[in-house]
Amino acid sequence: MELSSPEFHAQAFNIINTAIKGAKEQGLEINTMPPHLSIIEVSSTFCDEGHMALMVKCNIPEILQDVDPHEWSWIAKSLLGESEESVGFVFWCLVGDGDNDLIFGYSYQKGGDYNAFLCNTNFQNLRTVDPYDVVPYLHDDYESELVVH
Repeated sequence: MELSSPEFHAQAFNIINTAIKGAKEQGLEINTMPPHLSIIEVSSTFCDEGHMALMVKCNIPEILQDVDPHEWSWIAKSLLGESEESVGFVFWCLVGDGDNDLIFGYSYQKGGDYNAFLCNTNFQNLRTVDPYDVVPYLHDDYESELVVH
């Protein structure tokens, strides 16, 4: 059993939506949220009725506030390689001028499939975008081997 591409990106969107709405419910200022990156993992399990199912989970987000943006893709690549159950990652941040902030969401699924969107902080006016036009630092070959000297 595998997680299809549409299901993967829908789960990634839900992760971002849950994080932003949760922050709002806790009274946090959304316009001060730093960039986040979470690895998405999938494992086989059994549902309550005894059928095979997939469990989708994400780790606690890496907060990239104090990380040079040029290193964001390297961090994503290294975290993807740490777990055998990882199937991709989700990245989100705010872009804008403070008064008209937009949520930028980017999900990458192993195999090279990705999706990116911009929307307002109420998740309205959702539109698909080229992620590398919005955050060019995310451009990478995430599945090439890491060589550290």
